[in-house]
Amino acid sequence: MEATPKAKIATNDAIQGLLESAIQGLTADKLMFETGTLEERRLAFYDALSKGQMDRHTLSKLYQHGKFGIGMQVLADFLARVAVYIPSISLMAAEVSSESVLVWIEVKAGKADISDDLYGIEYEVNGADSAGDFVLDLLVSKAEENLTVPAHYSNIPISR
Repeated sequence: MEATPKAKIATNDAIQGLLESAIQGLTADKLMFETGTLEERRLAFYDALSKGQMDRHTLSKLYQHGKFGIGMQVLADFLARVAVYIPSISLMAAEVSSESVLVWIEVKAGKADISDDLYGIEYEVNGADSAGDFVLDLLVSKAEENLTVPAHYSNIPISR
């Protein structure tokens, strides 16, 4: 069997990041299992794995779980870069799926000038190695527009 050329495999940092993300997710799941707080669907997933039921559906779920962890890593990267703008932001919310990270930021009245900076950060994060195949999609609104955040987004508390 021929070895895969180095150019076709991920960098060591990317693999390390993926493994760290997976370990963190599994550690959290283990703690929730031990305390009886693990979601029913995740419990069913681990039950199937423990019984050796490694069918296509189960493998797909395992893949999606790993991708969700990467999405959370992409969101954390974005939030770390946006932190300097917190005084100008009135609301933040996000949704992380297995393919994308959707972020909604509402800027305070009179602070719309930071929009270009926020979109620049979106561009940087999408170009980062940690993003992989993920797409971070940012929407910036102004407080005076009085728009409603979609119900499927989760609020991100802002520390002032």
